[in-house]
Amino acid sequence: MIFNLFMASYIISKENLENPNFYEYFLKNQAIISLCSVSAGADIEALLLLSSEFAGLNIFMVPISERAEKYIFWCSLVGFYLEDIPQFFIQVIDSKIQKKKYIYFFL
Repeated sequence: MIFNLFMASYIISKENLENPNFYEYFLKNQAIISLCSVSAGADIEALLLLSSEFAGLNIFMVPISERAEKYIFWCSLVGFYLEDIPQFFIQVIDSKIQKKKYIYFFL
């Protein structure tokens, strides 16, 4: 979560510095940016909502650079390895432990 929040703030600050269209959008829609930034703490791909053209609304048509999209992709890949794969192994190990407890309970 800390990694995602850090990278979300890094991506947004880099876009503000290097993408004048994004900076203009940022000044007008700070509430939407803040909401997506906080949501990015759980999943960095929440930043892609800003450029998703969701329901044809103008607030979801922010011009995000290709570089920022690459950062989001690589951060989500790193997050997958840091978060999802260890969680999978923990669940597999826990299910085996629970299965053994269940078998011993009936013996």
